[in-house]
Amino acid sequence: MAARSRMPDWHVSWRVILGAVFWSLIAVASFVFPAKGSEVSVAWLLDQQHDDGRLAASDDEVLPYRSTADALRALHVLGQGAGPVLDDGLAYLDAASEQDSLPYLSRLVISLRLAEQPVAGLFVALLSFQNRDGGFSARSGEQSSVLDTVDALEALAVAGFSDASVIQPAVGYLLQQQHASGAYSATPTSPPSAYLTSRSLSVLQPPRFAYNLSTPLQRAAD
Repeated sequence: MAARSRMPDWHVSWRVILGAVFWSLIAVASFVFPAKGSEVSVAWLLDQQHDDGRLAASDDEVLPYRSTADALRALHVLGQGAGPVLDDGLAYLDAASEQDSLPYLSRLVISLRLAEQPVAGLFVALLSFQNRDGGFSARSGEQSSVLDTVDALEALAVAGFSDASVIQPAVGYLLQQQHASGAYSATPTSPPSAYLTSRSLSVLQPPRFAYNLSTPLQRAAD
């Protein structure tokens, strides 16, 4: 099979811009022309909130703090992220028992930021999971991973954190983990992951100009 010709660097920027415009229009349309099933889905989701504030079903695939954070994020997108549901959900996250893990802290930062609450006090704890190789790990003392580094960069971006002494090493770590094919995987010997590749692409978009990321982004997109 013939190899595809390489697109020029500006092709990446235009594709990103067009993609952003497309999803922005979808977001606007979701408010102006809500899907017929959205109200039913939102009602079901709200019904999953427990007395302690968590939003979780009995057979969820993830831990309650993850489902709660993701539910609050979805409700925010749908214009439902306010009031007692938000307050109780944030109270549950604030009291959750996973406070010594990056996956928890990154989701707490995003939830608080979307609720327009201060998050600067969490930066020290979040940054404590950054290792010497620039990547982040789920817990202190563990090895860095693509997933944890992506979680950290996403939370820092949502919070408006842009300290180059933190962001540049993390970006460098992700670039080192990229396969020759452009893909990312959980470990250097793991099969390529569409999930990790797409998430890595997403977090590398905001700093792409500051750190000259057109080439690696093009490789991953191809």
